[in-house]
Amino acid sequence: MSGSPCEFREDFRSGHASTLDTRYVDFDYDEVDRDLGLREPGDPIGINDFEATGLRAIAQFLTEGLMEAQSKRADPVRKLGIRTAAGIWVLDPGLWGGMSLAELSRKFGIPQRQTLSLAAASFTRKFGLTNRGQQHGNHCRRQKAKGAE
Repeated sequence: MSGSPCEFREDFRSGHASTLDTRYVDFDYDEVDRDLGLREPGDPIGINDFEATGLRAIAQFLTEGLMEAQSKRADPVRKLGIRTAAGIWVLDPGLWGGMSLAELSRKFGIPQRQTLSLAAASFTRKFGLTNRGQQHGNHCRRQKAKGAE
């Protein structure tokens, strides 16, 4: 690339792209990272500190209190599974085939379906993420009411 590392040229076409297929363009993300000083040439591809912090926060949420839950009633593996399923549902319900939390509870054999809903609400409060299936929840109504003041 010539000029500024942040230069955008509309006429640029990668040498890797097929001239017959206009749907696909092989974008060189590594080159952009190097030009912006985010990585040095030859550095292995990895996640940055921001992404690592986000993943660490999710891992902490999923495993929070599991080591203390040693009673037979509070199975730590079950708790981890419920939190993971709820977090995945909040991030992308399509990964579960677009099923509702009630349907997932039945599918996973969770006797009290509000358990999965409470875990999803907790994930939403912790990370500020929602999906289309949560727009009717109490947390959305409270946020709208607070914003109206």
